[in-house]
Amino acid sequence: MKEDQPSSTAILIALATVFISKNRSLQSLVPQDAALWCVRSLKEISPRFLTLIHLGSLPPFRWILKLAEWATIPGLPLHFILRKRQIEEFVRNNISKGHHQIIILGAGFDTLGLRLSTSFPNVSFIEIDHPSTQKQKRRIAQKYDRDNSPSFLPGDLAFENISDILSKHPSFQPAAPSTLIIEGLFMYLTEKEIDRIFRSLDGIFNSPTHIIFTMMETTPDGRSTFHHASGLVSRLLSHWREPFKSSVKRLSIENFLALHQWTLSEICDDETLRHRYLSPKGQEHLPLAKGELVIMAKKIPRR
Repeated sequence: MKEDQPSSTAILIALATVFISKNRSLQSLVPQDAALWCVRSLKEISPRFLTLIHLGSLPPFRWILKLAEWATIPGLPLHFILRKRQIEEFVRNNISKGHHQIIILGAGFDTLGLRLSTSFPNVSFIEIDHPSTQKQKRRIAQKYDRDNSPSFLPGDLAFENISDILSKHPSFQPAAPSTLIIEGLFMYLTEKEIDRIFRSLDGIFNSPTHIIFTMMETTPDGRSTFHHASGLVSRLLSHWREPFKSSVKRLSIENFLALHQWTLSEICDDETLRHRYLSPKGQEHLPLAKGELVIMAKKIPRR
């Protein structure tokens, strides 16, 4: 990430959300109002994104976007949408079971907190993110006069402890059943930094807690990337100063979580997402990016 600029990945995901919302065969997969909030975010960054969004609705430009997708990671925009659908499903289920504190780490321009804070006014939503990205999102929430906006806490998770950041929030409730979301972040951190984040979670909560996070699955030849990514992807991420730094072997996830006293609940891969969201619509043939896992785990504090 470049200083004083929002994450390039956050911008890419916001654009993907808007473009898919304009695709008649796929728009039902985009949660209500998600594209609207993404447009507001992109407009806040630069008016030029509105021009790009308009071009994206034109058939010739859509073909250019499709060619760019196939030249990098086929199925990546759709993967972003289904990843978010799965995470939102987990969160809504946890809220129905009494989790009334949702903490989103490295939120980017994700719309989950903005949307669900209206649907669930009695649930506390807290977003922790790099100041460069978060300042844009804070302005958007203020601009549209959101009474039930998430609480925005700036922090750089590569250097600051989560416990220190949360201590700045007066209404943070350690005793509240909570769900933590860490989406699309760990691949940009080293294994040492990821371990430090999990260690920083120890002792924060004294009630049942769930964590939902994504990690890259190590490729068969040992690389940290999407499994069908072209060489162009690594060069782009390097240019954006957002290279992938870590991945995990699927068989080691349960042991890693156990080291930090978490119990694995579920792992979702591209085939899981395809079965849950595309097959019911007869769209299982569509390409999906392969290699990123959505993982849910839980911890029950010792008495």
